[in-house]
Amino acid sequence: MIRRFASDLSVFTLGSFLAVVSQGVGSGAVQWWLFAVGVLTIAAGAYGAYDTARGGAHRSVDALTGVLGVWAIVASFAWSGSTLLDLALWTGIAYAIVGAAGLVIHELRTERVVHALEVSAPAAHREETLVR
Repeated sequence: MIRRFASDLSVFTLGSFLAVVSQGVGSGAVQWWLFAVGVLTIAAGAYGAYDTARGGAHRSVDALTGVLGVWAIVASFAWSGSTLLDLALWTGIAYAIVGAAGLVIHELRTERVVHALEVSAPAAHREETLVR
C-alpha cells in the first residue's frame, strides 16, 4: 500500500515541480529538467507497476505515467524555445493530474477497506449493558 501512495505522490510532486520550473527558468534548463522528470516518472511508474496487488485503475495510472515519461523525454530533445516551455508546462500539469488521480484512487480503495471493518464492543462490556 505504501508503494502505491509513494509512486502516486512522487508523480504528483514531480509534475507540480515541472510546471513551476517551466515558468521560472530558461528553455535550456527546462530541457534538462523535462528529461530528468521523464526518467524519474518512468521509474516511479515502473516501481508502482511492480506491485501485483494493484487494481486495474492503478495499472492504468502507471501505464499513463510511463507514456507521459516517454513523451517528456522525446519532447525535451525534439522542441526548443517557447514551444518547449509551453510543452513542459502542460506536461507538468498532466503529471500532476495523473498523480492526483492515483492518490484519489488509492484513498478510495483504502477508505473502502476501512469502512468494511466492523467495530464492536468487547464481550464483557456487552454483558454488562444487558444485565443493567
